[in-house]
Amino acid sequence: GVAAARALDVPGRLLTRLFNIRAETLFGRMEEAGSADFLSGLLIGAEVAAAAGDAREVVVVGAAGLAARYRSALDQMGIAAVAAPPQAAATGLRLIAAARAR
Repeated sequence: GVAAARALDVPGRLLTRLFNIRAETLFGRMEEAGSADFLSGLLIGAEVAAAAGDAREVVVVGAAGLAARYRSALDQMGIAAVAAPPQAAATGLRLIAAARAR
């Protein structure tokens, strides 16, 4: 999925590629069991490609399973990924809420 996202040369092609996943499973060109992982890779890959710019390293904040997918996509794109501490998101949200309460 990540490789397919990197191959998208026009932003609007993502939508077309998303709809193709179902057709590929119906015609036996993609295993249905793997289509969810492919879809995840496609979406994460497209997001990273659009947002990373010329970044060489990013910090990944999120639940372990999802963060692992992002780290894999970043690795495939040649971008170093640093895992944030497990409670980083919760701590950040708590600090934002406290700052807004003042």
